[in-house]
Amino acid sequence: MVYPISKQILKLIKAVFVKQTRGLNNLPKKGPFILAVNHASYLDPALVYAVVINKLNKKVHSISAKYLFEKKIWDLIYRVWWESIPLNGAVEKAIRYLRNDEIVCVFPEGGRSATGKIGKPVGSGVAVMALKSGEPVVKVYIKGSFDVLTKHKKLPNFEKVIEIRIGKPLKFEKVELNKKAIGSVVKKVMSAIKKLAD
Repeated sequence: MVYPISKQILKLIKAVFVKQTRGLNNLPKKGPFILAVNHASYLDPALVYAVVINKLNKKVHSISAKYLFEKKIWDLIYRVWWESIPLNGAVEKAIRYLRNDEIVCVFPEGGRSATGKIGKPVGSGVAVMALKSGEPVVKVYIKGSFDVLTKHKKLPNFEKVIEIRIGKPLKFEKVELNKKAIGSVVKKVMSAIKKLAD
């Protein structure tokens, strides 16, 4: 069973905050893939997990900031229950999950947006994973999570709602890594996420 302890909590979070999910059929029914998602709230990983569990009943391994694993309770949640990937050495670990027919989630902006708007990408992990694995990148835009729970608040605003938009997979050929290829993939992925925001 996927996430036996937290599965019902994830479903509850989705039921409370998510008004609509568009593009569910764009999630590949078989095989591994990479989820590339905008990041504006602590809720974002849980929302992505909930959507994928409900549709595919498969785990999602998200790349998460190192500090999230520093306290024992959060390390238990992220590393043990959710099998998240700590940032250090994350790309190679993520590729191993992909080769094991699993799903990896990355937030190309790195941290949460301070304004709610999509920021610039930090690093090139999504491109390296796509180019080395050859697996598709599914872009996702979460609209409204910043209004529900901003970076600067501890309690959610229950009057606001969230919409999740899932785009068609982007496919990139496996190639030798070089600066031009990596930069091109990052640009295409970020552009695709921004288009979902329109």
